[in-house]
Amino acid sequence: MNAHELRRRYEPVWNDLERQLSLVRRKGRHRKDADLHAFAQLYRETAGHLSAARTYFPEDDTTLYLNGLVGRAHLLIYGRQQGSWQAVGAFLDRGFPSVLRETRTFFQIAWLVTLLSAGLGFVVVWTTPESLYWIFPSSFVQLFNPARTGPHAVVAPVMSTLIMTHNIEVAIAAFLGGFTLGVFTLYTLYQNGLILGALAALFLHAGRSLMFWSLILPHGCIELTAINIAGAAGLMTGYRFLAPGRLGRWRSLQQAAALAAQLLAGVAVMLVVAGTIEGFLTPSNAPIWFKYSFACLTVIGLVYYFSRGRRRGLRRDSGSLEAEA
Repeated sequence: MNAHELRRRYEPVWNDLERQLSLVRRKGRHRKDADLHAFAQLYRETAGHLSAARTYFPEDDTTLYLNGLVGRAHLLIYGRQQGSWQAVGAFLDRGFPSVLRETRTFFQIAWLVTLLSAGLGFVVVWTTPESLYWIFPSSFVQLFNPARTGPHAVVAPVMSTLIMTHNIEVAIAAFLGGFTLGVFTLYTLYQNGLILGALAALFLHAGRSLMFWSLILPHGCIELTAINIAGAAGLMTGYRFLAPGRLGRWRSLQQAAALAAQLLAGVAVMLVVAGTIEGFLTPSNAPIWFKYSFACLTVIGLVYYFSRGRRRGLRRDSGSLEAEA
């Protein structure tokens, strides 16, 4: 079965689920049990279609649309049944890694832009130190002295608040750039990477590279991942507007918005964690080896967390295929 055949056979079911989704939301507490029963039946049937689509054509527009539709229905059903905190836990445990898996191509592009711009910033400042004034305001360069920078230079609670605020602003800018067809998203990711590379070169010139990375890596692995996930949400939104495929532009944007909202919810949690680490562990007097070890553990944790969503998705698809057989 290909995507076209799946859509031809089952699109009426999906349209019914869309209508039931709107109906249940509109009626709220006054919805009838019959409405909920019909809604749950359509949800289960559509979830089966999603499992088949993920197996046979995971990158097709139909699969992305079904993922967004099933995700919205799942949140409405289980979010209300479990309670708010349980729903948040379920989303972080299963939903967030699964959604990132569905948008991994855009996530990879975001990382590529960040790494290339970081390399550019490093090379430019390393070969021509005065170019630092092209990247940063002159007032910042005059105040920023690597020889005076270190764990002793910050107040933890203030630093944590400032960092979380800044990172949230960057993440929001990366996402909102999607409404400029992804142009501003790419610019935001480029600027973020350029600054990181330029600072790395500046500290290397000053002979304080080891200290610099001990201040960056403990929180930076989570922080950069979160910002690039927000960038992926922006790039996906812009792409779905430019290339809506067979879904049509309006439905494609609805599906992209649903996925992007889930990505941003996960990003918010990641930035709080990163800001807390950066505000308290980074400026602490902990040994450098401990900070580097902690950074390695965060990388391992991120890889495990997001790859777990992929393994669960594969097991779910296999179970669906066995049931169909």
